[in-house]
Amino acid sequence: MQAPAHSKILRKVWSIRELSILIATIAVGFFFYLGNHIFVTPYNLSIVLMMSSDVGLVAIPMALLLISGEFDLSVGSVYALVPIIANVMYKTVLPNIWITSIISLLMACMFGLANGLLTVKVGIPSFIVTMGTWFFFGSLALIVSGGLPQGIPTTSFYNLGGYVTISGLPFAVEMIWLAGTAVLFYLILEKTRHGNWSMGTGSNKMAAIMMGVKTNRVKIINFMLTSLFAGLLGILDLSRMSATTPTQGTALTFEAIAAAVIGGVSLSGGAGSIIGTLIGSILLGSIYNGLILIGAGYYWFQGFVGAIVVIAAVINLRVAKARGSNA
Repeated sequence: MQAPAHSKILRKVWSIRELSILIATIAVGFFFYLGNHIFVTPYNLSIVLMMSSDVGLVAIPMALLLISGEFDLSVGSVYALVPIIANVMYKTVLPNIWITSIISLLMACMFGLANGLLTVKVGIPSFIVTMGTWFFFGSLALIVSGGLPQGIPTTSFYNLGGYVTISGLPFAVEMIWLAGTAVLFYLILEKTRHGNWSMGTGSNKMAAIMMGVKTNRVKIINFMLTSLFAGLLGILDLSRMSATTPTQGTALTFEAIAAAVIGGVSLSGGAGSIIGTLIGSILLGSIYNGLILIGAGYYWFQGFVGAIVVIAAVINLRVAKARGSNA
């Protein structure tokens, strides 16, 4: 007997991967709206998007790495180290911030390459490898900077990640970078062979190898992309704030992973969504901003994020089971 039309519609809606995180984001936004109506004003929503950009620029490439079955815990230290290297090079050997930034980003790629090679060639689990490089890169940031904040004297560099005002609303250039990053990685994951290979590598590595997928190369590329974008975020923040500190980014790693998991990425690999990760980043920005507006303060942030991660994981698990039973 043919299923009723409404049943087909519900099943189609339920199959949308980003549905659970979208519902959670709307619910959280409504909660903060009840606490303070300022939350939904255009001015504050633009601030939420700006706050989401920092997490999203790292969470989106992190999602692709997680989908391929690996972790990178070192992104917070890379985020701190890369702009310090750029700034020190600018002040000592090469007084051109654009060139030093490009060189520093290439070094970020090398950091990711080291993580990838140690993982796939030496056979050390990425959790252990990147935990070690997290400490190592963090130590380098302290050594190179002398443990002190670094300021940059040039102003032309500011436009790379600064603020503009449109119709009276603050607009961070990083939001454009975030939108471009989301589009780029969506196309990579959904429309390219590398995205398909990343999904296959994380889902069933041995089966992927038997089908001719170069799983090691896939993982190394994803490590390099994740490290590159962590370094890019560091450069953008250096441009925006005209300063950098060796201890920044201590929570960035786990916020990026949280945004990806909240957005539907499986920690075991083989499943995930770039759009969901983008929404997850916006959710984290909304929580941080909303807690301030209702007077709860930053100390509640980790608790809220932890609760949302657990709830999202449970919902994603149930959605996956529902899809499997309907297949």
